[in-house]
Amino acid sequence: MSALIGCTNVISKKVAKKAGVTFGEMKIEMSYKFNRLGTMLMEQVDLPFDEVALDSDV
Repeated sequence: MSALIGCTNVISKKVAKKAGVTFGEMKIEMSYKFNRLGTMLMEQVDLPFDEVALDSDV
């Protein structure tokens, strides 16, 4: 999950630079629902993360 936040940070800054905008500070928060049954080998799970939400404040 931290890789997704890092990627969002880098891509956001590249898009902003191309648009001529500079970010002074950016805050990225993530929330998600995680089904741990697959990682505990209790049952087969197609998607361990049912929901992921990113909120960013610039």
